[in-house]
Amino acid sequence: MKVAAFDTWADARLERLRGNRLADKLFTAASALGDFSLIWHLVGATRGLASDSHANQAFVFSALIGAESLIVNQGIKRLFRRQRPTTTGDDRLQVRRPSTSSFPSGHSSSAVFAAMVLS
Repeated sequence: MKVAAFDTWADARLERLRGNRLADKLFTAASALGDFSLIWHLVGATRGLASDSHANQAFVFSALIGAESLIVNQGIKRLFRRQRPTTTGDDRLQVRRPSTSSFPSGHSSSAVFAAMVLS
């Protein structure tokens, strides 16, 4: 119940941003960069431009991120099958509905994994 209470609290604070064109574009773009761990592949590629050794590391990093994504999105999510909030949530909101379940979050797990590898 604490998660639901936090969701309600956060929703109330973010409500004023709903429908704001700039905020909608920003959050949509951020979410799209999280799809397929694209943001992390871009970070690795950018880092790889610095030197030959970093270029080799960029390929390994992308392979590791790809493996993490496969394990989470095609493996672990199938164990939980948590319904997405947008399936039962606010009908006023036009949001895309990914085909995978919501837990664990692919965006969050790739961010944590990337932070661990890059540190």
